[in-house]
Amino acid sequence: MKSLAPRLGIALLISIGSTHAAAQNAVKAPLPLPSKPLYVLSDHKDVAWCVVFSADGKSLFTCSGNRDAKAGELRGYDLSKGKPVQTFLAEELHGIRWIALAPNGRVLATAEYDGTVKFRDCATGKVLKQFTAHPGGVQCLKFTRDGRTLVTCGKDYKANVWDLATTKVKTTFSGHSNHVYSLDLSRDERTLLTGCRDAKAVLWDVATGQLKGNVPGNKASIEVVRYSPDGTMFAVAGWDWVVDVWDVPTGAKRVKLHSPGGGILAVGFSPDSKSLVAGTETGLLEMWDVGTWRSTGSIPAHQSSIRAIAFSPDGKFFATASHDRTIKIWPMPAPPAEADAE
Repeated sequence: MKSLAPRLGIALLISIGSTHAAAQNAVKAPLPLPSKPLYVLSDHKDVAWCVVFSADGKSLFTCSGNRDAKAGELRGYDLSKGKPVQTFLAEELHGIRWIALAPNGRVLATAEYDGTVKFRDCATGKVLKQFTAHPGGVQCLKFTRDGRTLVTCGKDYKANVWDLATTKVKTTFSGHSNHVYSLDLSRDERTLLTGCRDAKAVLWDVATGQLKGNVPGNKASIEVVRYSPDGTMFAVAGWDWVVDVWDVPTGAKRVKLHSPGGGILAVGFSPDSKSLVAGTETGLLEMWDVGTWRSTGSIPAHQSSIRAIAFSPDGKFFATASHDRTIKIWPMPAPPAEADAE
């Protein structure tokens, strides 16, 4: 990945403290993984694929269903009263695979198994507009920060950038040889990262659709790719039981994290980029401290595969979605109060 360094163009964030501060940090124990969820949402009728917090942290959105199921669902929950209260249920003939929240906080985009992208009202789940995006099914999607474009990937082996004013394709990314399962955008939104069933993770130039580089070392189908919120690294994970974390500025691998829980199907960075959480095919949840890459614990969080992990904007909670049809909301442990300086 040597050739990626000059192209990614994101400044490396380096924090240099005093010798005394470094010594203090060296002895701090990483925050432990919580052992029990705060809430369990068990009202989905089929596989729970995705979970997303609103930008203000007051709402939660979930989706479920399989291609042939007649139980595709999108649910909204109000979190403002301190516990999840369902606000709407929108049903589909086929499943809903993924959700993205528009920057304005008022519109949800849903990736659907019938090949369409639907735009829905966040308050009611009502469909406002829709278009066909990927024959065979849409697997993932993400809004750009200005809300004017949407990036999607699907079972047609492609990823696309869409102009939402016209719902026309602006850029197509072709080169994968199987279903594209996951995507994410770099912090500057110039680079698209895709992960595919062909065991390839690929970096693309968003403006031109040209290949920027292949991420090496993957030996099995890739289920998830994620950039850290601070933009300095990205994670690639799949059925080879590992999470590879790569450094954006240099293109070098930071760490290879192994999980005993089997294939890794979901990962999430905390909003401060200090923790990485992964979910496996067996329902095992594991967390690592990014500063040391020490595991802070693993727990049997679900009875089946964990398909999505999402953090609340303030970093106080994270949620998991699973094949066992449940959504669980977990507390993030708060760091100990800093001692007063002498």
